[in-house]
Amino acid sequence: MACLEDAAGITAQKGSMLARAECAQAVLLVKSWQQEATLEKMCRKHFAATDPATKKRMASAICKLDTEICVAQKIGRLALLAGVLYRTWRLGWSDRDIAASFASVVRLTPSYIRRVRLTMQVTAEKLQGTPTQTKN
Repeated sequence: MACLEDAAGITAQKGSMLARAECAQAVLLVKSWQQEATLEKMCRKHFAATDPATKKRMASAICKLDTEICVAQKIGRLALLAGVLYRTWRLGWSDRDIAASFASVVRLTPSYIRRVRLTMQVTAEKLQGTPTQTKN
């Protein structure tokens, strides 16, 4: 639940898990609508840009934002987190297999799944009070 509330940018709420999840999902849905306007502006700037390096960076940023919007509007962040948790630790699936399992609803890349897993790991370690270990 903490990971979902962190993604929504809200502090831990009081109440049942269901109420907390619904609150965080509502915030994320509203954010996705606001992100659509940002996405549209980014697309306009991308098409107006002439520098290939700038266009490439913007295309990557557009793809990431579009994925976030699709996740929020089509499957919901909570469903994504639960799906990734179950497929990773219960079934032992790879990032590629997990991304493919969501393909019928929303296009996710293995790198997006890795970012989701890292976010969950960092949140869990924060809750436990242990520092996150990163590879150098």
